[in-house]
Amino acid sequence: MAIILGNEHNGISAETRKLVDGFVQIPSYGFTESFNVSVAAAIIGYTLNQRIRNQHHAVLLTEEEKENLYYQWIWHSVKRPDILYHEFQKSYIK
Repeated sequence: MAIILGNEHNGISAETRKLVDGFVQIPSYGFTESFNVSVAAAIIGYTLNQRIRNQHHAVLLTEEEKENLYYQWIWHSVKRPDILYHEFQKSYIK
């Protein structure tokens, strides 16, 4: 799934519009005509998160899966993790 957010003046490009499967409109009340992109992203993200948690318990990660994802993220977030890991093993694991 990809969520594409356009700006409030031009929306998304005509090329992108041809490729999407659907559109979401967030209703607003009062004097505001639209939300800024960060607020719209937060509303959409929160709504999707709630729906997933309420309807599809199978997609929730186990504690072990969360931990593995966390370590993968760390591994891919630093330069040359192999060297750091090797140094860590030499210094702290005996």
